[in-house]
Amino acid sequence: MIKFIRTLLLFSLLFCLITEIIIRVFRLTSDVPRRRIDSSGIQDYIPNQAGYFKNAKEKWVVNKYGWTGVSDLSKETKVSIIGDSYIENLMNPIRFHQGYILDNELSWISFFEAGRSGASFIEAFAIAEKIDNEICKFDKHLIYVEEKDFSESLTTIRRKKDVLQYNPKANDLAEVKLKSPQLKKILYSSKLLYYSYLRFWKHRPITNENNTNEPIDEFSKYKEDLYSMMKYIELNFDLDRIILVFHPDTDSRYESLANEFNFKSLKLRCNNLKEWQFSHDKHWNHYGHTQAALQVADYLKKEM
Repeated sequence: MIKFIRTLLLFSLLFCLITEIIIRVFRLTSDVPRRRIDSSGIQDYIPNQAGYFKNAKEKWVVNKYGWTGVSDLSKETKVSIIGDSYIENLMNPIRFHQGYILDNELSWISFFEAGRSGASFIEAFAIAEKIDNEICKFDKHLIYVEEKDFSESLTTIRRKKDVLQYNPKANDLAEVKLKSPQLKKILYSSKLLYYSYLRFWKHRPITNENNTNEPIDEFSKYKEDLYSMMKYIELNFDLDRIILVFHPDTDSRYESLANEFNFKSLKLRCNNLKEWQFSHDKHWNHYGHTQAALQVADYLKKEM
């Protein structure tokens, strides 16, 4: 019996080792940059990391400031590009980042990208304030936004402790904590564990508490909370240098809400959104990023 258990353990260990090698060699999972958090609850990445997104041929790199992507500060006019995973853009090579394409169109402007997967709408303003204080004062901040960025900003819709959110009841920002940092460190260091997590746990079906598949009109249901959040942003952040860039499929009511608070904004135009996206992923492909950046460039030529 003892011999059988030893043999079983040996073969299990060998199987895990071979599987780990296969996953790494064929890049069946993505390398995930490790995060850090400051005293105000803003998350960026630990500097000087590098890795591969799933099936990518070029590495993503975290610069010395704690962000991925373009980080040019050499010119007199400086514009930041802030957003979630669309701006973080680990799935595309650097030449298909917003900052890179915009630099080719507007060579007299330095572009700096500060994107992080999962960043909320209100967090984008805090990121703008953070890089203004820690890096330099930018002339403009481009904040790329979609519908979910608004809903993920409110604790009343869904509390997410690892995302900067606004609490309408307290009229203040909620506390932020990194979600299981040590456990994630172990998870990301083992490709087999991470692959198993993605394959069998992360995308498991979620039970609807109300036992209904009917979509919720979050704008109507949480309209008062959205207005309260916008008033908080208006009072606590410098809006003069902010330009909102709305994704093409964003509900026009969110754009109207921003207009009520006198935000400068641009809504991207797209006749066929699928052409902008990967076949396996909703994020923008090379064509999508190019089309978005060209529209932003036209806007900036008139604005600056």
